[in-house]
Amino acid sequence: MTMPSILFLNTATTPEEPRFFRDLNLDQVTNRVFAGMDDWKPLFYAALKTPDAILQRQSVMRDIEHAGVQATLRAFTSAMRDLEALRHRAETTYYPLQQHLWFLEAAHTYCQLVERLVVELADTGGVESDGLRAVLHDAVEYVASDGFRDLARETAERRAELEAIRYSLHIRGNVVTVRSDGDTTDYRRDIEETFNRFRSQTVRPTTRAISDPPDMNHVEAQILDRVARLNPGPFMKLAAYVGTYHERFVDPGIAQFHFEVQFYLKYWEFMHALAQHGLVFCYPEIATDGGDIYVHNGFDMALADKLSQISRAPTVNDFSLRDSEQMAVVTGPNQGGKSTFARMVGQVHHVARLGLPVPARSARLSVCDHIFTHFESGEPSPHVDGKLADDLRRIRAILQEATSQSLIILNEIFSSTTLKDARFLGERILERITAKGANAVVVTFIEEWAVFNEKTVSLVSEVLPDNPSRRTFKILRQPSGGRSYAMMLARKHGLTYAEIKERIGNASELDASRASV
Repeated sequence: MTMPSILFLNTATTPEEPRFFRDLNLDQVTNRVFAGMDDWKPLFYAALKTPDAILQRQSVMRDIEHAGVQATLRAFTSAMRDLEALRHRAETTYYPLQQHLWFLEAAHTYCQLVERLVVELADTGGVESDGLRAVLHDAVEYVASDGFRDLARETAERRAELEAIRYSLHIRGNVVTVRSDGDTTDYRRDIEETFNRFRSQTVRPTTRAISDPPDMNHVEAQILDRVARLNPGPFMKLAAYVGTYHERFVDPGIAQFHFEVQFYLKYWEFMHALAQHGLVFCYPEIATDGGDIYVHNGFDMALADKLSQISRAPTVNDFSLRDSEQMAVVTGPNQGGKSTFARMVGQVHHVARLGLPVPARSARLSVCDHIFTHFESGEPSPHVDGKLADDLRRIRAILQEATSQSLIILNEIFSSTTLKDARFLGERILERITAKGANAVVVTFIEEWAVFNEKTVSLVSEVLPDNPSRRTFKILRQPSGGRSYAMMLARKHGLTYAEIKERIGNASELDASRASV
C-alpha cells in the first residue's frame, strides 16, 4: 500500500538547518518541540511553497486538535512504539526460538493496532481534512486486502497453537526434566479443595513483583528447546511463518503515516504547554491576493518557552504592513524588546509556511519565498578585513538572492562603524530593499531611517513617561521618539539644557563672589 502523505511536501527536506534559524531562535524551538527526535527536525526546516499545500496541512492540524482524533492517533503511535520495541527484541535476542516468539508478538501487535486505527478513526466523527480522509480510505482498503487478512489469520493461528501447548517441569537438584502436560498429575486443584474447608474468612492474597527480564537465560532457553522438541508441529509452522513475513509484515504506508503524524502531535504538545500560561496560537489567513499583512498579539516562542519554566509569559505585540507599506523600522532605547519583536515577526512567517498554528491571536500573512536575517553576533569577524567588511558581504549576499516575495530582517546593522558611515551605507541598503519590493523589518539606532520613504512605517519601543528607565517591551506604531525619550531621561535626572545652564550660571556667580572676597 502507498499511503498518501499528510505533510504535502512539495520540496525535498534537507538535514541542514536554515541560516536564519539561529538569528530567530528557531533552533531553540526546534530542539524543544522535537527533543530526542532528530529525524523529525528536517520537517521543521522545510517550508511549503504554495498556499494550497499550507491550507491542506492546516486542515490536518485542525483534525488533530479534535479530542477523539487525537486520542486515537496517540494510541496508534504508542502501539507503534511498542511494536518497534518488540521488533528490536526479536532482532537482538540471542536464542532463535525466542526471536521467533517475539516476532510473532510484534506481528500480533501490528494487526491489532491497524484494525483499531481504522475502526476508532472512523468512529470519532472528527476526520474532515482531505489528508486524513485519504489515509482512512486507504487504511480501510488495506485492512480488507488479502495480504493483511492472511497475515492476521496466520498470526492468530500460530498464537492459538502455541497457547494450547501445556508442559510441566520436574526439578530435582540441578536436573530439570520437561514433560508433556499429560505425563503428570496436577495436584493444585486437589490441594486447594482439601484446604478450602479450613478457610474461616476471605483473605486478600499477598503478591510480590518478580523480575522477568526480556531475554532468557541459558536454563530457560534449554527448557524452551525441550518444549519445542515435544511439540514440533507448532514450532515448525512458527519458523515457516517467520520466514514468510519477516521482511514485510509492517506496511511502508503505515510506517510513513506513523512518522508523519508525530510531526503534528509534537507541535500540538508544544502549543498546549504554552497555552497553560495564557498564550494563544491561531491559524493565519494566507494572503493570496496581496493586501495588508498583520499579526495581533504575537510573541517569541523561544522566549515564551523559557519564561514558562518560571510561570511567566512574554509581552505580546502587533505588527502590520498596510497598503503600500513595505518596511517596518523599529527604534527606541536599548533592552526594550526590539530584537525580540523582530524575531517574533520572522518566527510567525516561518511557522505559517509550515502550515501550523502561529504564535499570535490572529494573523494574515503572505507566503514568502525566503527569509533572510542579519543579526549582530557579538563575535569577532573571521576575516582579516574586519567586521564592517564581513557585514557588507553578508548583506550583499542577501540582496542578491532576495526577491519581491522575500522577508528581510536586519537587526542593528553597522554598529561597529561611525554614525556617518552607518547612515550612508544603511540608506543604500534600504534603497535596494525598496527597489526589490521585499518586505523588511529593520531594528536600528538611526532614527532617520524611520522616515526613509513613503514605504516605511515607524515602530517604537515604548517606555513609561513617568519612569523612562522602565521598559514595557511593547512595540508601538508611532513616529520615532528617540529625542523625546532622551528628553524624558534628562528631565528625570535634572539634565535639561535650561537646568544645566542654570547650574553653570550659579556656579559662575559663586566663583566670582569667591574671587572678590
